[in-house]
Amino acid sequence: MGSRHLEKIFYFIIMVMMILSLTACSENREIIHYADAESFEAALNKGEKLEGKIVRFVAGELKPDSAFGYNIWAGEHLNFVSSRDPGIKEGDTVAVKATAIEYVSGSWIIRYEKVDHAVLDDSTISLDHAAVSASPDGSGDGAGADSTNASDREETTDSEEGSGDGASADLTNTSGSAETTDSEEGSEDGSTADLTNASAPEETSASTDTSEAAETAGLTDESDPAEIHVSTDGSGHAAMDGSAASSEKADSGSTSGSAEQPLELVDSGWCISSQSGDIVYIDFCEMIYNPNKDVIASFPTAIATVRHSDGHILATKEQMGSIVMPGDTITLCSFLSIPASGVTDDMQIIFDVDWVEWEHSTSTHSAVKTTDFAITNVSESSSKDQSFVTGEITNHYSEDINKVYLSMILRKDGEIVYIDDTYLDRLRSGKTKAFQFWRYDEWPEHDTIDISALVWSG
Repeated sequence: MGSRHLEKIFYFIIMVMMILSLTACSENREIIHYADAESFEAALNKGEKLEGKIVRFVAGELKPDSAFGYNIWAGEHLNFVSSRDPGIKEGDTVAVKATAIEYVSGSWIIRYEKVDHAVLDDSTISLDHAAVSASPDGSGDGAGADSTNASDREETTDSEEGSGDGASADLTNTSGSAETTDSEEGSEDGSTADLTNASAPEETSASTDTSEAAETAGLTDESDPAEIHVSTDGSGHAAMDGSAASSEKADSGSTSGSAEQPLELVDSGWCISSQSGDIVYIDFCEMIYNPNKDVIASFPTAIATVRHSDGHILATKEQMGSIVMPGDTITLCSFLSIPASGVTDDMQIIFDVDWVEWEHSTSTHSAVKTTDFAITNVSESSSKDQSFVTGEITNHYSEDINKVYLSMILRKDGEIVYIDDTYLDRLRSGKTKAFQFWRYDEWPEHDTIDISALVWSG
């Protein structure tokens, strides 16, 4: 057989291998289900369940300090949110997989995972192939807007009737909604957002079932163990002076038929988490108690305001939660940013609490108390590059929970030295699921680990 013939065979084999390789790469790529934000929003407005679906969209305005975290606006009422900067710039075209979706006050709150190398195919839905229907609040403008409409949204300081004296959170990029950002000027209470209630599904009566107090677990590392606080009121935190939060509060509160008592801020704190250039990032947390016996506080809001030593406002931030059941205590965490020049010994951080409305039954969230979750088997470990706190959470409530919000606070001698939060999906009734917190560094020196759970959706 001649050398020229062998060379042809060799090149033929190379070409076949290249074709097979390209085919395999193509098959491994994930398919984009929705080619644009508008078709994705139209499907949401029709009531379709889109968790696990991949959508491609053009990033609109970026809101790093929104109430829900790092918020990317898209479409008409889409908010793609994450706990950290995803590295996406305004105008970027990105593909993400939706991991959890909520409808809050007229807008869609979407948590996601970035997807690389996703491709379009014949099954991909675009605006031309997606029916545009009325949004869930009946406004009829749920889809079809250009993604650049974010800049046209108005700011407002009008408070929604019945929202309380404090400020409500910057929820969404809905047309006409308020924008709450880190501000150099403003009142101590911060900006107040227009919170438009969405139409709600059939109401579910609030449950009075509670589980036994969650048991505590020791640490498995060889260093001096930090104490794990899981208090009997289910809040899973200690007071600022290091003592456990009082469980006797569950027996106090208003009686049926009496006027509602406001939510109480029973504990709060902050710590500097990082610095980037001349910007300092501050984590903060609030523990919020509902003293009433028969009413539920919907959408509780933790408010932090940073005041410069000369009195002017450096920044303000609001973090909205889900519900606070009667006699229950929840923990909410968030972060804000200020100029490094504003960090002085006499800088003040002022905490406040607000809520949207009182309800006798909840139609938005399951009527779960923090005491319906048991947090156990908590331990910590560290390596050269990463540190972990792990544990397990059990759902003792009678229903499955779609999403649980977990917060972790590390303290040293009663002072907060680290704050973090995360989310856990699909915690079924009676089941136990593992969770973890982690960071690319060692944990700050601490002697207590405070972990709290709150129903987020479902």
